[in-house]
Amino acid sequence: MYFIKLFYKMLNSVKNDNVVSDFNHTISLNDIKQIYGFNSNDILEYETFYDFYTHDKHYIDRLYFHYILMIGNYMKIHKFIIDYINNKSIYAFETFVNSPLYVHTSLNHNNMNHSGVYHLYPVTTCMMWNNDPRLLRLLITFGAVVHEQDNFGYYPEEAIRHIYYFNPIPYLNCFEQHKDIEKYNKTHYRDIKEFTNIINEMRYISGEDVCKDWFYPI
Repeated sequence: MYFIKLFYKMLNSVKNDNVVSDFNHTISLNDIKQIYGFNSNDILEYETFYDFYTHDKHYIDRLYFHYILMIGNYMKIHKFIIDYINNKSIYAFETFVNSPLYVHTSLNHNNMNHSGVYHLYPVTTCMMWNNDPRLLRLLITFGAVVHEQDNFGYYPEEAIRHIYYFNPIPYLNCFEQHKDIEKYNKTHYRDIKEFTNIINEMRYISGEDVCKDWFYPI
């Protein structure tokens, strides 16, 4: 599996070389979370999501999971996982954590506009919004796999570099508090240096690199 993943990453690196020069605007992870109203000590409860959205519970579960992954509160994420497993099963959660949230959006990517649906996996959300390896290890412990590609062909650690910040949670009030939020969504990429820890963790997990005293999440 490692060699298959490495082969596809080599293809992607060639295919997307011209994207690197487009990263003229970056914003810090802390600033974008402030703009989006994210506060790890002030998190909306699941019931708020359930009351706000009229979708089925499975979809609301998926929305809320990505929401707390974006905020990056370890205890909240752990509690959600345990509650999900207790209410359903560990096997149900393994399916859940390895299935994408289908985000209806228009991403201007690689000089093309991709209108339609973006396939956003929990591991990708975790890595795109955090630099805490514990969060990634938590997902892996409960069955997340690391070789899922989005529909642009990116692995999670590649999406950090190539996909700009955008809001995958529709109609959430905290996203409306900044009048220029759409401008930030369209023009700001991540500062890759801010994600060093979680990218390195992914490299250890996927076997692309080694680290003394590191052990696989169990």
